[in-house]
Amino acid sequence: MKVLVINPNTTQSMTKKIAVAAQAVARPDTKIIAANSQNGPASMVATKFSVITTLSRSVPRLESNLMRYGLAQKCGRVRATDILVLKLEEGDGETLMTIRAEIRKAITEDRAEAIVLGCAGMANLMAQLSDEFGLPVIDGVAAGVSFAEALVNNQLSTSKIGAYATR
Repeated sequence: MKVLVINPNTTQSMTKKIAVAAQAVARPDTKIIAANSQNGPASMVATKFSVITTLSRSVPRLESNLMRYGLAQKCGRVRATDILVLKLEEGDGETLMTIRAEIRKAITEDRAEAIVLGCAGMANLMAQLSDEFGLPVIDGVAAGVSFAEALVNNQLSTSKIGAYATR
């Protein structure tokens, strides 16, 4: 099987990181093809989750998606760290401390039982933060690849009637 993973921003180094994260969770016979956008940007293991993302300008789009997919009532809050996406590439301690601080707030203020990382540039932090905080930290790259594989393994595809009807 081939899975195309599209990085919604234009950062090639982040696209490579996404490819590594996706391949790490993919089956051996799954080929990950990672690509990034030419234009750039503008899951249930708990009863409540919060999303930790980078820039505040991403929050409305993420909230809209949560509503569109029926997950808004499960989300405590979408929290922005106001970390520049490229800053994630540096791996400095201050950036990680900022992400940790938002996770702590999500746990105490939002009563989140799980965290969804709202930026693929955080993919490499999933296991570390999950171990550190003792709760599921979900990375969209890993979850997306596993979900795509599950659909294929179960021979499932999009419904042809109702909202997804072709005519």
